[in-house]
Amino acid sequence: MAVKVNTFRLLANLEGETFVLHPVGELDLSSHWRISHWLAGYLRDGPAPATLVDLADVAFIDSVGLGSLLHVTSRLRAGGHAVVFAAPRSQPAKLLLRTGLTRHLGVYGTAAEALRAVGPARPAREDGRAERHAPRS
Repeated sequence: MAVKVNTFRLLANLEGETFVLHPVGELDLSSHWRISHWLAGYLRDGPAPATLVDLADVAFIDSVGLGSLLHVTSRLRAGGHAVVFAAPRSQPAKLLLRTGLTRHLGVYGTAAEALRAVGPARPAREDGRAERHAPRS
């Protein structure tokens, strides 16, 4: 019998004034609470002017995970903040396309394209490298 181990993680970095959220793993019923917990803290601490959700390392999204992405989008946009998504692959890309959400969510093929869409990217550090770390809770 195979046992599924959820190894979902949230990584984050700052690219200029754009906060980049980088989920890794499967965005589903077992991981949606991590997105909700992150969003509550992010809203409490004052979000960046723009947020990019980089889906490059998300292997699967179910209906609960899709609801999490829609919730993030609606809460941030309601506060006047830009939100874009980038680089969905395989099943997540098909799901977003079939549901018609690629246009509504602002989905771009690469993170670089998404960053250009929300404004000029300025390095977060003097050496020009962005730090990737776990987001605040």
